[in-house]
Amino acid sequence: MFVFTNTVYSVDLSNKSKLRVPFSSQDNKKRVENTLSALSRDKEPINVVLTFMSHVRDESKVDYPLGIIKIAGTIKDRFQDSVKIAMIHSLVEGNVANMIKRIKSEKPKILGLSLGFGSLGELDEVMNYIQSLPKNERPLVVLGNVVASYNVLYLLERFPDVLISVGLGEAAMKGIIEYHQSKISKAEIPNIAYIEDGHIVYSKKTSIQLGSSFIPKDILQAVVETGGVMYM
Repeated sequence: MFVFTNTVYSVDLSNKSKLRVPFSSQDNKKRVENTLSALSRDKEPINVVLTFMSHVRDESKVDYPLGIIKIAGTIKDRFQDSVKIAMIHSLVEGNVANMIKRIKSEKPKILGLSLGFGSLGELDEVMNYIQSLPKNERPLVVLGNVVASYNVLYLLERFPDVLISVGLGEAAMKGIIEYHQSKISKAEIPNIAYIEDGHIVYSKKTSIQLGSSFIPKDILQAVVETGGVMYM
């Protein structure tokens, strides 16, 4: 139901083409169009991109952590078709320029960057790209893995707009998606650190039931063909 100027109009939201409302002004028509547009956006899946950046061993071998696979599977189990998950591996993409092109093509709303050893140089380049975007086009950036967890102060001083996962990533990412959906506040996201009014805030620690594992075919194939390993 929409109420304008003391007149009630019944609108069938299931089929925009059938919308027939005797608008008394262009302003009222614009309000309904904006509402329909917002409802349509709400039905679109949230693009979540999980990117692994690391040079753990020999770069000719593609290694992959099991943690990011479990995060992807858990949030897919939890949110089903309301999320769309893409996974990127820096070594599979070949170089940071290709990795950024892939991120750009995926148009993420949430960008998770898993920072393994040796990834800070790549992080700088990715964040330079993100910060070059108009503010309304920038994804919510989440940093995780060992480099992020043990360098919270350093990373938040450099990138004060990011969130850092400091506990179980599955619980953190679930909360981050719910925050993006406006279901909870930032303070209610578990297992993260962030900047608020110039101070670092650590949220409560918690865990959730883990879901299935999720790994794209291209990354799995690269691990197998190069003799890489899947590790905890």
